[in-house]
Amino acid sequence: MFEESKISIAQRVCTPLLAKLRNDLHRCVQDPEESDETTRLDPRASEGIATPMRHVRTRLYFTSESHIHTLMNLIRYGGLCSPDDQKWQRAMKFLSSVTEFNYMTQVVLMVYEDSRSEAGKEGTDRFHIELLFSPGLYPCFQTEKERIYETRFK
Repeated sequence: MFEESKISIAQRVCTPLLAKLRNDLHRCVQDPEESDETTRLDPRASEGIATPMRHVRTRLYFTSESHIHTLMNLIRYGGLCSPDDQKWQRAMKFLSSVTEFNYMTQVVLMVYEDSRSEAGKEGTDRFHIELLFSPGLYPCFQTEKERIYETRFK
């Protein structure tokens, strides 16, 4: 019940933010010929860059701490990855040890494309998303002893 209520609250609070993220992620993976050419690197500034024609998009979102808490709850309890995944287990252990988010808390989503995959073919792993998280300037972490106590009395 605890996880379901966290997800329900997060969905109500974060729906507009999630819709915006989803829309922007879809724009990132669309066909480059359909996209706006003005977001490409200016050729005058590309000296010394190995891939000057690479298409890079950056979106910055600024939001409140409550939105970050609810977004993290959706990530934590939303079943995004298999609980058997070792990387996911380490990430969830780290996330559950963070007791509060501080000034400059960051959530970074990076979309990577495998250019060797066929563009229109269904079922390919052409894109993958990497999520990075920092709890902010003064991170606060829960000790193992505090976590055990909290788990027993939930």
